[in-house]
Amino acid sequence: MPTFMWSIGLVNTLTQFLYPPPYSFNTVTVATFYFAPTVACVLGDFWGRWFNDFLANRYIRIHDGSWKPEIRLWATWPATVIGICALVLTGQTLQHHLHWIGLAFGWASSVLNFWRTTGGLTVVYFQIQWIEAIGFAATFGCQAAICAVAFIFTVVTQFYGKSWRNRFPPPIAEN
Repeated sequence: MPTFMWSIGLVNTLTQFLYPPPYSFNTVTVATFYFAPTVACVLGDFWGRWFNDFLANRYIRIHDGSWKPEIRLWATWPATVIGICALVLTGQTLQHHLHWIGLAFGWASSVLNFWRTTGGLTVVYFQIQWIEAIGFAATFGCQAAICAVAFIFTVVTQFYGKSWRNRFPPPIAEN
């Protein structure tokens, strides 16, 4: 979830940094800038639709028809790596006033994750103050670190999911 919630913060705050120098975008340029995450959403949809099924079907075929729910989590690995890199790229581009294409790639990469959660809606309430307090690079670096630490839970679930299901089975239906 953390990887995906930061993309909402980018959508709501990035444009505030595109108007003033060094980028000095006008309203048309900022509107055009939204093309990057739009393309990323389409790519994320294709990725989520076909790659998840590919992984699941491949696992079932290799393991003689057996299935584990944790298999679907493998598809989150590339998205998490891309999301972490996107946050670092965005922070470094803004901090060091690098070319705007870094922002476009960072924004598009963060949206490739394509998961919008309720947690992301709160980011807009504190992101600007956070950036003002410690700078772009540190803010987006912290966000990337939060994503990396949270991803550990995905890895743990992949390795211990089966034993957890065996240890804590669902309750027996009463009717």
